[in-house]
Amino acid sequence: MNDLHDRLDRAADDTGRPVTTDPIELLGRARASRRRRQRLRIGGVLTGAAALTAAAALAVPLVQGDAGTPAESDPSLPAATGKASEPETAGLRDSEIVRRCEAQLQKYFAYPMYSPGKWRVAHDRQYAVGDLVQLEAGQFGSNPVLCVIPEKGQEQQDVPFTRFAADTSQPGGLAELCSESFTSLTRGEPWVDLRGAEVVAADGDGDVTVALLRLGNNYYSCSISSPTWDAGLTDVSTTGRGDIYFNGATTGSSNKSIVGETASYYTGAGLTDPLAERIRVTFADGTVVERPVGDDGAYAVMIRVPGEGGLLDHTTEVLGAGDRVLAEFAPR
Repeated sequence: MNDLHDRLDRAADDTGRPVTTDPIELLGRARASRRRRQRLRIGGVLTGAAALTAAAALAVPLVQGDAGTPAESDPSLPAATGKASEPETAGLRDSEIVRRCEAQLQKYFAYPMYSPGKWRVAHDRQYAVGDLVQLEAGQFGSNPVLCVIPEKGQEQQDVPFTRFAADTSQPGGLAELCSESFTSLTRGEPWVDLRGAEVVAADGDGDVTVALLRLGNNYYSCSISSPTWDAGLTDVSTTGRGDIYFNGATTGSSNKSIVGETASYYTGAGLTDPLAERIRVTFADGTVVERPVGDDGAYAVMIRVPGEGGLLDHTTEVLGAGDRVLAEFAPR
């Protein structure tokens, strides 16, 4: 029964009182009332669009059958609980993070530099599902132990070590990896959340990546190597303008867990002379390598020298326009 017919029917009911209103007048009043309600509804749409949008997200659509009548409920569908499920956001407890990461940590124990322990979250920050998190067990390791926080019920999902490889083409992911790899035990420096840092220079390959990050007025040098490297090059620390010296490491089946190739790696990042255009490194065996310098002297250098023999002495030069030597650093 429609609204107008209902009003007329109630008006025609003289129970307890006589009909004193003309039916034509009742019809006019009913139409006027309906027009007023329509105007109010339209006004609500124009002035309360945000509220209606939010409400629409929570509304459960009515399944209609033929002729606009409600259809019978489908017994195969879950019953409504009255509580909308929400994705997990920041705020997971440390103990829950450790519990969810335990399965991922098992792959580390295949390598001699890792051993099981009482794990705890390394950094004091808010984490959510999908975030990268560093775990530590009190002992100092050569590389950080990392986990991608899984959804509840997905703890057994495999996360390979390749997930923790740095990619210079993905600055956001590189900054997050540097942030979680930051270990205050390295130099006693307080941890800094570098997830929002700007990557101002980067160099590397699939095995080793080095970057210079800027957060506010501060600069940070970040070197990332595979977690499967024994005594790898992973290191994050504050840096600034100054002399150029490189960290070094060698790889090979005899001293690096799964790296079969014998090679030497040299990494460094920081700020040099603002007029610099290139950095030239000359090794004792005659190998010469050059890397560009960015704005304001920002540089990130990763050099891989294949072959046996270990780390080589090298001389580093800072070059300006026309190959003018702005600075030179003795062999190390």
